[in-house]
Amino acid sequence: MKKLIRKISRKQFDSILNKRATEDLDFIKAADDFFIKKRGYSFKQPKSGSKAILLLSGGIDSTVAWATLIEVYGYKVYPVILDRGSNKRAKKELAAVRFLEKYFAKRYPDNYVKPFHLTVNTIAKEFKDTVNPKNVLAEDILANFNQNKWFVKDESNVVLARTKGISPYLMPFYGVVYSDYLKFTQGIDIKNIFVGANFTDGSEVSSQSFTALRSTLLGICTATANYDWNFSSVFLERETGILLEKGGTVELGMKLGIPLEKTWSCYNSSIFQCGDACATCVSRKDAFAQIGAKDKTIYISDIKNRIVGSFKFHLKQLINFFS
Repeated sequence: MKKLIRKISRKQFDSILNKRATEDLDFIKAADDFFIKKRGYSFKQPKSGSKAILLLSGGIDSTVAWATLIEVYGYKVYPVILDRGSNKRAKKELAAVRFLEKYFAKRYPDNYVKPFHLTVNTIAKEFKDTVNPKNVLAEDILANFNQNKWFVKDESNVVLARTKGISPYLMPFYGVVYSDYLKFTQGIDIKNIFVGANFTDGSEVSSQSFTALRSTLLGICTATANYDWNFSSVFLERETGILLEKGGTVELGMKLGIPLEKTWSCYNSSIFQCGDACATCVSRKDAFAQIGAKDKTIYISDIKNRIVGSFKFHLKQLINFFS
């Protein structure tokens, strides 16, 4: 099963990282050198049968990461969801998770652990008071995203001005919180924490670059004064030679037979995902197009296009009839 993920050499990995502005090879080398001196390795892939915590959102990446950790690596995975309560997008993500819970429980009965909901308010009240998401149109979000201005996304994954996505950087630290919870309540000690960030994410949000991932590992170890922690992304790790773009994540999910159409990426909270008015839907659709795969997700934009197309066709037929 491990052959499902193609690996590249360290030289290739560094060469690819060196081409984008969100990476800092000097920091990566310094951090890895520090870890090697401190404990003999920077990141070590846990053995099959190990326990691992996964930050789960209900989107494509974390869902495929969940399946990969179980099916490819043979881990018992303890997913944790940062439950943001009344946030509208969060409710759609949680609805996706509820479906996935049943799916994973049935498919992986031996390694399935029900996702734990950790109640977290990841966005400062002062920020929400300053920027009211109700006043921010989805079209503005997409325009700012495309222009790399990083103004506003939404409450669940805010990107404002120079912050460039602080929240995604902070979220893995809640994996440590969940680890402590498991230790205190069940006597389970888990030091392996994973996220589902892919290479494409790090090009769009600097807090999900490989540099930031390695910085997070360093931060977790120094903040807890414990160097037993293992933290990385399932799809982006220099030590294992894994570097997947969004399309690669989608392709892996399809090979594993995961119902990707049931995951939720959209920043909006309509009955269906928008498809063209938010950054994550655009990225999602591009990923399927990248690998030439059929996207079974229902998008509002596709419905609108079909309706408009049908209207134009019948109007043309009507005009031809009377001309």
